[in-house]
Amino acid sequence: MAFAIRNLSVLAYANGFTLWHYRGAEEPLAAINAAGFFADAADMLCTGDIVMVSAQEGARILAVADAIAAIPGGAIPGAAIPGAAKPAARRAGPPRTGTVSLVPLA
Repeated sequence: MAFAIRNLSVLAYANGFTLWHYRGAEEPLAAINAAGFFADAADMLCTGDIVMVSAQEGARILAVADAIAAIPGGAIPGAAIPGAAKPAARRAGPPRTGTVSLVPLA
C-alpha cells in the first residue's frame, strides 16, 4: 500500500517541533520506513520532528532527518530548516512531493 495522508496526524506541537502518528493500515513497518514513503508529506514534516508509526506487526519511532518539499516552481522555503515555521495548513492545489529521510530512534 502507499502513503495515505489521512493516516498521518499531529499528536503534539510546540516551539517548531511536531510529534506525529502514522497508522499503517496494511503496510509492513519495513515499507513505511523505506525511502520515499513519506514524500507526499514533505511539505508538512520538518527536520527534527518525530513520527510514531504503528502497523500490524508492531510499532516504531522515527526521527525526521531531512525533509525537503517541492512544488511546481521550486522548494517550499524553510521546509528543511530546523525550527522554521511550518505551513499553516496543507493547501489545495497541485500535488506536492519532495524527499523525507527518516531514521529509527534507538
